[in-house]
Amino acid sequence: MGGGGSYSGPSARTTEESEEIFKSTVEEVERTRASKTYGIFVSHAWEYSDQYRRVEAMLNDAPRFTWRNYSVPEHDPLHAKTKKELEEALYNQIKPTSAVIILAGMYVPYREWIQKEIDIAVKMGKPIIAVTPRGSQKIPREVQEVADVIVGWKTASMVDAIRRFAK
Repeated sequence: MGGGGSYSGPSARTTEESEEIFKSTVEEVERTRASKTYGIFVSHAWEYSDQYRRVEAMLNDAPRFTWRNYSVPEHDPLHAKTKKELEEALYNQIKPTSAVIILAGMYVPYREWIQKEIDIAVKMGKPIIAVTPRGSQKIPREVQEVADVIVGWKTASMVDAIRRFAK
């Protein structure tokens, strides 16, 4: 027994062939990522609608990224007469989403309703992406404890987090 045997498996690929296979695999992954539409609920307060609109514009302008907005903008409010009806309407708004974005800088002044949105997302097992306030690294403990990921105020960070955590 000894050496001298030869390998009879498939022939080794050239570097060019390997690079071409790698390139086509990466392109296929990018096509798959680009073709998926993510349902996103952005938690916000109407008094801070400029921040909400900025996030909306950032996601709209992100290259090779498609999303559907399930948020509740000021121009299209939920029609509920009681807190219970509003909670049910929020539940129905969040239910079809792939992820929930929490603008962490709004949490303290609007704790009651943002916490309800967080509670609904947690109950449904929705990933929570916390976005730090612009110019700050501090976010409320309540948001830190439930966030699947905390990102900065950058389009690429938000889109990457959505792609990694969205269901």
